[in-house]
Amino acid sequence: MKILFFHPHRQRVSGGLTYFYELARFIGENTEHETYVMNFKHAHINTLYNNTDLKILNYEDEYDFIDEEFIFFTYLNMIPTFLQRFHKLKNAKVFIINFHVSSWNILFNHLNEKRIAYKKNLIELFYKTNSLVFMDNVCCHQSSAMLGKAFPEHYVPVFSKPKILKKEKTITTFINENEINIAYLGRLDNDKIFVLLNLLEILNNIELIDKKIVLHIIGDGNSAHLINFQKYKNIKIFFRSFLENEYLEEYISNKVDLGIALGMASLEFAKESIPTIIPPFVGKDMPFDKFIWLNECDNKTLGVDIDGISKLGLNFYSLQELLEDFITPNRKQELSQLVYRYFKNNYHINTSANLFLNYILQTNLRISDFLKVRKIKNFICNANFAIKHHYDMNDFLKLQNKKNLPPFFFKAFFIKKLLTDRLKKDIELNSTETYTKNIYSLFGLTIIKTYLSSSFYIVKYFGFNIYRTKTNKTSKRYYFSKIKLLEKINNNNELKITLFHFIPIYRNKKSYDNYYLAIQRHYETVRQNIKHNIIKNQSKIRVGFYTMGVFSYESLYKAMERSDFFEPFILIIPDVSRSDRTECISQESYERFKNNYNNVFLGYDSKTKTYFDYSDKMDIVFFDNPYPAMAHKYHFIDHFINKNVLTCFQNYGFFTLKYGLDHIAKKPFYNMCWKVFVDSYETYNELKIHQPLKAKNTFVSGYCKMDNLVNFNQEKKKRKRILLCPHHTINMKALQISNFLKYSDFFLDLPKLFPQIDFIFRPHILLFWTLKHYWGEEKTNKYLETMKSNPNVIYDDNMSFYFQSFADSDAIIHDCGSFTAEYLFTGKPACYMLMQEDDVSNKFLNIGQKCLENYYHAFNKEDIINFIQDVVINENDTLKESRELFSKYLKLNYPFVGETILKYIQDEILK
Repeated sequence: MKILFFHPHRQRVSGGLTYFYELARFIGENTEHETYVMNFKHAHINTLYNNTDLKILNYEDEYDFIDEEFIFFTYLNMIPTFLQRFHKLKNAKVFIINFHVSSWNILFNHLNEKRIAYKKNLIELFYKTNSLVFMDNVCCHQSSAMLGKAFPEHYVPVFSKPKILKKEKTITTFINENEINIAYLGRLDNDKIFVLLNLLEILNNIELIDKKIVLHIIGDGNSAHLINFQKYKNIKIFFRSFLENEYLEEYISNKVDLGIALGMASLEFAKESIPTIIPPFVGKDMPFDKFIWLNECDNKTLGVDIDGISKLGLNFYSLQELLEDFITPNRKQELSQLVYRYFKNNYHINTSANLFLNYILQTNLRISDFLKVRKIKNFICNANFAIKHHYDMNDFLKLQNKKNLPPFFFKAFFIKKLLTDRLKKDIELNSTETYTKNIYSLFGLTIIKTYLSSSFYIVKYFGFNIYRTKTNKTSKRYYFSKIKLLEKINNNNELKITLFHFIPIYRNKKSYDNYYLAIQRHYETVRQNIKHNIIKNQSKIRVGFYTMGVFSYESLYKAMERSDFFEPFILIIPDVSRSDRTECISQESYERFKNNYNNVFLGYDSKTKTYFDYSDKMDIVFFDNPYPAMAHKYHFIDHFINKNVLTCFQNYGFFTLKYGLDHIAKKPFYNMCWKVFVDSYETYNELKIHQPLKAKNTFVSGYCKMDNLVNFNQEKKKRKRILLCPHHTINMKALQISNFLKYSDFFLDLPKLFPQIDFIFRPHILLFWTLKHYWGEEKTNKYLETMKSNPNVIYDDNMSFYFQSFADSDAIIHDCGSFTAEYLFTGKPACYMLMQEDDVSNKFLNIGQKCLENYYHAFNKEDIINFIQDVVINENDTLKESRELFSKYLKLNYPFVGETILKYIQDEILK
């Protein structure tokens, strides 16, 4: 046989995808059958099979060898997409699996079919042709109930990824005797997020006598932002995003007492002998407190919805009952043995493959049978029309799910939708410019006339106004950008973009929300243009990184260099607000960056005083500066709003201070970005409350700058070293955190007070520039020379590579903002210089306050001396355990934040 496994999906981690890939791979390697998998070209899962013999085909490409001799295997809710792609192979056979309790609903939503009788007709087609198999009993019973008669119990069950099954091991002890370390494993997308939210609600109200509850969340997705981590105060939560292969196995083995997961994810725990719980598959109605031990499932389910619970005849328990049972003496050992034996006896890939090959021979369903169904014929016709005009299936399905029409009416609806949805609330009609009439051919169907007058913007369709709105006569400035809405046919039959999009620059505060949302809608159009260009031209995405010398995106940049999807380059630009220091620094940074990175360019020529505009040479831009006063207009976000460029940012420092909310997050720059990547869920929750855009453009990635710390090791030394890092804000009213003027003389005394200690003196890179304007150049230079003259002082003035100092030090004393979190990545003792007791609550955000809970605080010289003597020299480090634990909590996705951002952007572009 020639079998094609059809499951085009861009989810980075998915049990369904893994099932298809592994099944195809196993059959291809162990039988004489030809097997192929078809997916999107840039799907992340494809990279996991680069070194295998699995034949992966691109959904976007045409293949002459795929003919009617193939048998196609697909997922129930993928049928519409499959038929659009292969409807011409009418005699080819089709084999279907019902893999999820929501599959039927998704299928009928795609077809916009609500009538019960017509649903039954389609289900009957699968029944008569013997073409439907099931993942488990729940899927089979659900389908039988919908049809009104019993389907044959044909199961091709899930399995864990193949590995050499280890000898049965007994797990008796807990990771920590005072805790239960529970792990939830699964995607955090909209179809599963409520399973986790339900679990969190219940866990937060459970009280155990001897143990605290620690929850490790392993996974990520488009609905992770719905988790309010601050709400669950009775649980210690660690967020670990995606883990794969050996990284997942290692994490589960070393950090988890008890697993909770649905579907194939549950087997990841079982094969490591971790006792496993199956949660209920729930929607928004919570909480629902009925759970199952995996080893008691009797091979009936790996995930059940609320409606199916009463039909299974299994033992369901409250989570409180399960946890109390779990912590009784010897119970963990018993469950560990039971779950591993259950896994070993029931979930083999060779069993599933044999069943698959047996049942696939029995299918009599052909593509021609589907084409007799009117709803399916309409779907294919409409999808072909949309795809012909550069709408991919995901875009089309969003439209189709809203309104289903016969082909002729759909064309008219599609045109109107295309015009009105993209124009509505985005185009502002305040311009004084007038455009003469132009004639357009839209999809070859009609004549469109567009013009601006002083009163109306009108689009005419067969003589009717399909969009009409009054203008606001108030004079305002505008961003002007071209957006692909109408296609003008030139004499040479080439297409040109011809409809215009206006976004106002200045609006009153009441209108800011609409203003920022309009920009986001503009970005959506840009994203689709980039996506279509990639698919059509097979080109790479050009990504520009603007930096003033302190580069926060190293791991992301290097990940993009390794990628076949991105083409990154770096642009060194000056700080125009400090021109007396930045011209030479820009050239110095350029030379330094050229030695460390490829594709580095200068954004400014100091000889000719010329600023270079690279905006037309990129698809995505990353900024490292959010302040308009510091950047030339070519190098700031305002210049990019009228371009076909997506704008991105991650804050140059960890978001610990309230200053960041008032002077960065609430300002236009932060809200005008396409995507802002933030360091923690605490930061996300702050933005959701205080940011004008309410975190709608935010993704919680972790802190990219710190990824590179993993490459620095402590040098061997006999003497202890302390980092001394005073901040530069000595005369800055908005950010009063620097204590340098208070302790400047004392800092000079420290090397003499502790001659047995080496001090790494690393002030903020702007401190001495600020001091020259405050003290004068002579006094500033003299101070620095005095400090450097101490034999036990190491002066570190490296602009960006301070990680070696982090690695070599044994402790730190500072009053900086970003270092508050950054140094905790090392797990080493830290002392923060505060002005007064209420500084922590008055000046720091929630994540900053949590950081300072793991700091020693200094309000005077004696506190600093005590820290050095007691904590560093005598090693009486009372915060060590809590600090090291919190360090792990801070390291969200570390050291793979750059790769996390890359994968997120790729998924967003191609969604």
